[in-house]
Amino acid sequence: MSYKIGFIGGGNMATAILQGILSAEITEASHITVSDPSAERRVFLDTLGVNTTAVNDLAVQNSDYIFLAIKPKHVEQVFEELTVENMQGKVFISIVAGLSTQKLESYLPEEAQIVRVMPNTPALIQMGMSVISDDYTADDEQLATVKSLLATVGEVAVVSASLMDAVTAVSGSGPAYAYMFIDAMAMAGVRLGLTKETALKLAVQTVKGSAAMIEQTGKHPAALKDMVCSPAGTTIEAVCALEAAGFNASIINAVCACAEKSKAMSK
Repeated sequence: MSYKIGFIGGGNMATAILQGILSAEITEASHITVSDPSAERRVFLDTLGVNTTAVNDLAVQNSDYIFLAIKPKHVEQVFEELTVENMQGKVFISIVAGLSTQKLESYLPEEAQIVRVMPNTPALIQMGMSVISDDYTADDEQLATVKSLLATVGEVAVVSASLMDAVTAVSGSGPAYAYMFIDAMAMAGVRLGLTKETALKLAVQTVKGSAAMIEQTGKHPAALKDMVCSPAGTTIEAVCALEAAGFNASIINAVCACAEKSKAMSK
């Protein structure tokens, strides 16, 4: 079945999902409509073979499934531009940060369905983590379609709506923490005499390989850490230094701070 898919907002995340859908051949480019206020962005999107417009309501009119890929501050303005007639019977997939399903319902007619999703930026290379809030209003068939669309850019999970702030903090914002860790490792390598390029390559591959080890072995990260730490060795010395600097506590505190910010934004 070839779905008609719309995007309100044609930024990086929308484009990542769009390209994933095209790569998976779930639907044809001619069945996708993207609305974006930027003429420059529409020119780029035109190169992908999709339909583009500056009119948000046209993207909704031409589609069965519509991704809301806009900034939170633009939500109210966008819905003021949409007609009730065009929204009826459509499935809206929101990737807007901090926009609850309940808030989204207030903008939509009863006949429209909602699926709230928190993706993350590795979706840009089809290695993302997309998490669906379980307070969706879509039926089973519609939800299966949404999952298939999101699966084109990575893994998909469903969690309780009450945990979406935690999801935002762990996977939504998580790539930034990983980038900071990799950057710090690379800077240490440079301090110790490695070239910047070599240090970064070592750090990236080490983190990539470590993540794969967790996934493929099924072992707890702490158990794998212990396997690397020989008695009185170099690794345990480094681990002790990290613990003395409050490494675990700082990560936990940062993730919790992110969750609190997410919660405040959704009010």
